[in-house]
Amino acid sequence: MAIKLDVLVIDRNVTIKLDVLVIDRTVAVLGAGLMGAGIAQVTIDKGITTLLKDVEVQSLARGQQQIEKGLKDSVKKKKISQ
Repeated sequence: MAIKLDVLVIDRNVTIKLDVLVIDRTVAVLGAGLMGAGIAQVTIDKGITTLLKDVEVQSLARGQQQIEKGLKDSVKKKKISQ
């Protein structure tokens, strides 16, 4: 069963539309920027299989690095375990 969610985020004068695809316990996040990587990190923390997509390979690599750093920081702060 697949459910497509449209998430609209409004911050001051910026409106960002995120498309999130949920398949059972799998989430696809489109856009690996600061917000997309943050959403991906939260879903990973919750044990959900997460797919991160971006049109730019460099953006995807930066998003992956951000997620890895965030997870390592969470382990150091003992919020999560390895």
